[in-house]
Amino acid sequence: PEVATVGLTEDQAREHYGDIRVGKFPFVANGRALASGETEGFVKVILDNKYGEILGIHIIGAMAAEMISQASLIMEMEATAEEVIAT
Repeated sequence: PEVATVGLTEDQAREHYGDIRVGKFPFVANGRALASGETEGFVKVILDNKYGEILGIHIIGAMAAEMISQASLIMEMEATAEEVIAT
């Protein structure tokens, strides 16, 4: 499977920020993955617990390289998880 990452790893985020949240979402919950029939993989999102700032996004699975550009844009905009969910 493809692997794509942007931002901090979970260990780096814990070291730098201390209090973090980590969300892991299986590809089987992703509409694009379901449509293509490639549901193996996951997206891992690392957040600062205090402000909800997205510190890192890691994708393992089909089309990860295509999806990471959106993750990079989200991080460049300094969006919070709540802002992403609201869009």
